[in-house]
Amino acid sequence: MNKNTIKSPPRETIVGGTVDSIKNHGLFSTFSSGCQYMWDAICDTYLDRKMGVRGTRRIPTEKLGHQTDENHFHIASDYRTFKKIMKLIDIDEDLDVFLDYGSGSGRILVLAGRLYRFRKIIGVELVEDMVELSRRNISNAIKTGNLKCEDIEVSHTDASEYEIPEEVSIIYFYNPFSGSVLRKALRKIRKSIDNNPRKVTIIVKSPEHFEREADDFGWLVKQAVMGRGIRYSFNIYLAE
Repeated sequence: MNKNTIKSPPRETIVGGTVDSIKNHGLFSTFSSGCQYMWDAICDTYLDRKMGVRGTRRIPTEKLGHQTDENHFHIASDYRTFKKIMKLIDIDEDLDVFLDYGSGSGRILVLAGRLYRFRKIIGVELVEDMVELSRRNISNAIKTGNLKCEDIEVSHTDASEYEIPEEVSIIYFYNPFSGSVLRKALRKIRKSIDNNPRKVTIIVKSPEHFEREADDFGWLVKQAVMGRGIRYSFNIYLAE
């Protein structure tokens, strides 16, 4: 298994939102970030249509039918920053297996398959309607012929109960859940590593909840921080 070396990220600062952004970066920088957000939205819409991906907009928690606040609303990661963060990782396309917790509509599963010839790509999703949607999106994307990896599966299961395959080496979180669900998922990751000792890279977008729990899991070692604001902030951890 490869070591998933973390490269040095661009020098950027995480801030909490618009007010913090103006305070820390000034009005011009905040305005530029807003323009970038709008441009990303346009590009995301174009690429979604090109790949046959639907249902990527924000879906409130109550519409997903979650029973607790620990399971969060759905919104798909944007293409640009996902590509940017993945460039920090040395990927072995013949060995690495990519897993997305809370894979939602499947946009990141499709993008991962478009960018990299992973050995396999796995999504874990609790909501049945989202599982069905993501499977349709994956099927549409495969039909375009633009995927380097077509071995993509979506597991309809609770992340706190999901047994992680022992070949998984890169794990992606976009703030899908918190609290006890997150803690149980982290214990499952630890169990998988114990069963098959290896290095696992964990990418966390919008890491506020994850950071709170990571302090209690000493085997999670923060390797890099990138971005600013809720939409564009990332932490990268190495677990072994």
